[in-house]
Amino acid sequence: MGPSGSGKSTLLNVIGMLDGFNEGEYRFLDESVQQLKEKQRTNLYKQHIGFVFQAYHLIDELTVYENIETPLLYQNVKGSERKAMVADILDRFNIVAKKDLFPAQLSGGQQHW
Repeated sequence: MGPSGSGKSTLLNVIGMLDGFNEGEYRFLDESVQQLKEKQRTNLYKQHIGFVFQAYHLIDELTVYENIETPLLYQNVKGSERKAMVADILDRFNIVAKKDLFPAQLSGGQQHW
């Protein structure tokens, strides 16, 4: 918490490996982040970090199903397991009937699911 402009978002972006930094040292799982090559940093990010953005950032060109599936693709979840996980989420949130819709076809509340 802190006032506007105090660096909250910047800190989260650095911790989440979305932004770099010029001073200090950041260690993640005993790895010096600034010493890692881009591919190593990307692997750490993909395996251990997730974001829930204030603006939900659905990908307009993807269906509900594809928006749910995308993070699982980045985590290299195998096809059958990925399909089962997406089906579970669709069922859990009672949105199976909306799986082929695009974000623009959903209400604001539905986009928050």
